[in-house]
Amino acid sequence: MSVLKTIEISFRKFLVEALARLVRRKQKKPLSLEFSSGKVLFIRQDRIGDVLVSTPVFFALAQRYPKLTMDIVLSPKNAVAAQGLPFFRKHWIYSKGPLRTISLMRSIRKEKYDIAVDLTDKTSATVTIFLLLSGARWTIGLDKENSYALDVAVPLKSQRDVHIVERIAELLRPFGIDPEKETLAVKYVPSDASVKVVAEFLNSKNFRARQFIAVNISAGNDTRFWGVARYRALLDQIGKNLAGTPVLILFKDSDRGRAEEIARDRSGVEVAPQFSFDEFAAAISEAGLLVTPDTAAVHLAAAFGVKAVCMFIQSDRNLRIWDAYKSPSENLVTDVDDLSKIAVDDVRKAVKRLWEK
Repeated sequence: MSVLKTIEISFRKFLVEALARLVRRKQKKPLSLEFSSGKVLFIRQDRIGDVLVSTPVFFALAQRYPKLTMDIVLSPKNAVAAQGLPFFRKHWIYSKGPLRTISLMRSIRKEKYDIAVDLTDKTSATVTIFLLLSGARWTIGLDKENSYALDVAVPLKSQRDVHIVERIAELLRPFGIDPEKETLAVKYVPSDASVKVVAEFLNSKNFRARQFIAVNISAGNDTRFWGVARYRALLDQIGKNLAGTPVLILFKDSDRGRAEEIARDRSGVEVAPQFSFDEFAAAISEAGLLVTPDTAAVHLAAAFGVKAVCMFIQSDRNLRIWDAYKSPSENLVTDVDDLSKIAVDDVRKAVKRLWEK
């Protein structure tokens, strides 16, 4: 960790502790609000996958209270996910920097939100600051280290035994919704324009919907890159075991070179064009099966009911993996920070089992 990063973390910790002493929440009274006309601010400024696993909360609230005003705080890292979430009135984009943060907070306070909701199940200094300074009448979140910033602290279910979707869905309870009686599901809705772009590309390659395998090679960092040689070996195995099944390689911008090397000289394998995130989602929605490391693609597969073979690093066995929720999948897990420990043959067998179901 760099010296500047260490200083930044220490300063944010100091700021949160200072605010904890100066700004007291703990109203300790129930919400007295007509939800159909209320204004709610959700805080989810982390990653794309974090937004996607929160979507069951958004959809349940939108369905129960169609006139409820919902806004969300995102960041440059995950703002692209908002395109597939149609019910937010406003997207606040948080960028690091004291002047930008002060300006954003002033704008948020002017909205006079009724409720601010912390969607994280781990304590975040940034989210805590937003809760304390948002000006919202009530703050809601899961009961964890920053509960001093909450008026309503919802019990946090086991991070080892309960899926992240169900842990976050507990935040529906203060709104009068029992998550156990809801049909919780991850959702994402690609735009018509993105669906058209993907359909035209697939048609040009003679790929038919649900009859090809999508292989996403990209994730948040290189510890979750499986390796060019392993992906090429997997393509060889798919060619032998599932002859005639076309494969589409998906990737983020910086991995185009890797994608082209993986596909080189492999029959029936196509490299996707430079898709936007929304087009990336639309492409997954058309696949018959997805192979992917642990990243937002896992949750997109769940949103579309696409079969998925997912590769995870689980260095802490006390934390459950964020697998595809209520969706047909096989999970291959290593407990070291190196996805290459997962064998090609194990992935090949999982692909064959799922494809033939």
